[in-house]
Amino acid sequence: NIIVAPDAESEKDRRSWKQAIEDRSVTASVRARLVYNGEFKGLKVGVQTVNGVVTLYGVVRSEEQRNKMLRIASETRGVSQVVNNLVVQPPEAITEK
Repeated sequence: NIIVAPDAESEKDRRSWKQAIEDRSVTASVRARLVYNGEFKGLKVGVQTVNGVVTLYGVVRSEEQRNKMLRIASETRGVSQVVNNLVVQPPEAITEK
């Protein structure tokens, strides 16, 4: 048997108007909390929320930053789960490209 798990995009299409607004609010809250933390200045990190599940994506400089962003997102009101797709690349690796 093959089981197809729904991805975030298909779930996104099935949200109610109210859930879509709540998700936008959660995304804005997570972004604000990350911006407020000066440690993440200059990082290109994205935040997406679908049905209360926040996905973090982008590149960070250390495992510590990755874990801190996960903690901040998971402690944000309205977040039911966090998918941490952040990739750790030390500053040297980022500037070499």
